[in-house]
Amino acid sequence: MRINFRKYGAALLLCMAALGNQTSFGAIAHWQTDFNRAKKQAIAESKPLVAMFTASWCGPCRRMKSTTLVDRAVRQLLNSHFVTVMVDTDRNPGLTRQYNITGMPTIVIIDPTTGKSDRVRGYQGRSQFLSFLNSHKRQLQLASAVSDEKHADSPKKYKDRGLLSPYSLVSIVDRGELVKGNPSFSTKRHGYTVQFASAKEKQTFLANPDKYWPQFDGACPVMLATAHQSTLGEARWAVEYDGKLFFCHSKEHALEFIESPEKFATQDVATLQGETAKR
Repeated sequence: MRINFRKYGAALLLCMAALGNQTSFGAIAHWQTDFNRAKKQAIAESKPLVAMFTASWCGPCRRMKSTTLVDRAVRQLLNSHFVTVMVDTDRNPGLTRQYNITGMPTIVIIDPTTGKSDRVRGYQGRSQFLSFLNSHKRQLQLASAVSDEKHADSPKKYKDRGLLSPYSLVSIVDRGELVKGNPSFSTKRHGYTVQFASAKEKQTFLANPDKYWPQFDGACPVMLATAHQSTLGEARWAVEYDGKLFFCHSKEHALEFIESPEKFATQDVATLQGETAKR
């Protein structure tokens, strides 16, 4: 079973990331200790939940925390793609029974929406654990790591200037960040001007523009499918699905897309875009 979450931090409900009950085991990624709060954050951020079932007396658990979990690549992968929670089996017997934990450590990756899960048991070395995590990165994930509406540019303001977005497409796709583009590093594509944060980002885009260009030339897929309207979406409500970028028009549309991505990421929707353009 593959959950296949992708890599970006959530644009929506970023405030959920400030939920308490987080802890840091030395230099490893930040792990929460409240399972229910971690699950809520995972739902809000559209990320898989990684639950490590452990105990203070578990030798292999201590070993994994002091080796595998302090590895830089492991920490980066966990922080970028997952919400993590440490579950003390002695303090959480009900949760331990619910997930049928019979040995430790047991690491369970859970789809917080459907409840589907996959697991590995026993000490996991760096290569083993990275392979396990990579096989469960979701292909659907909100692209923007920031969702500060107070500082967001007015869509009309930048659309009137012919901009696809005031943010760099390369920063969105490669780093999951909303970084303002610089007019000094700009280019045109499909009738839109796109700006980048640096000359290097511009060259990266020009080398492979299809990787970074939003589907339907930035038109909101939900508006196309439901209202037959070609309405330019926004980078702050960007969603990546199946290796492709989609700009949604609002938070509500982004959530609707997440619920049924296959409904909106189809050739039929692309056909609707062409039909609306001819009107």
